[in-house]
Amino acid sequence: MWFLRMLRLRARALMRSAAVDDDLRSEMEGHLERLVQEHIARGLSPEAAREAARREFGPVTQLIEQSRDARGVAFLATLAQDLRYGLRLLRRTPGFAAAATLTIALGIGATTAMFSVVDGVLLKPLAVKDQARLLIVWTSRPERGFSHWPFSHASYLGMRERLRTVSGVAAHPYAGTLPGVLHLARMP
Repeated sequence: MWFLRMLRLRARALMRSAAVDDDLRSEMEGHLERLVQEHIARGLSPEAAREAARREFGPVTQLIEQSRDARGVAFLATLAQDLRYGLRLLRRTPGFAAAATLTIALGIGATTAMFSVVDGVLLKPLAVKDQARLLIVWTSRPERGFSHWPFSHASYLGMRERLRTVSGVAAHPYAGTLPGVLHLARMP
């Protein structure tokens, strides 16, 4: 129940911030007036009592600002204000708005396309029935300092024709190699 009450109060603070600020200001002024009356009851003059009460209570405007920040809706109010300002600027310069929208759309489209490729090639499992029996075959080039050197496409085709002890041979592109170079994967 406390969550619903808090949510209701924050929605009120966001939608009716002026009314909430007025309520808070009148409540603080009431507290300040009560302090003034206490100081007058102690024997101070009304002007001295008012000055002492203000020193004791603190700056009302600053306390209202702190209360506004504590409500937790300042971020949303600032965001709404920034969005309104941004939309006004975009209406003034429609060419820039179109260029910005097109740039964002192209960026989202390119990112989606790249993720689709990465997902299809690297993230999804291979379409192999028994992946536990999958072998990856490399060549090595110790004279060049490479322990894992990829096969060329011609070498892959030659192996696929000659190997008879495996149930199938497939090539899978590897992101770390040069274009057109394939790694050999044998499926026993």
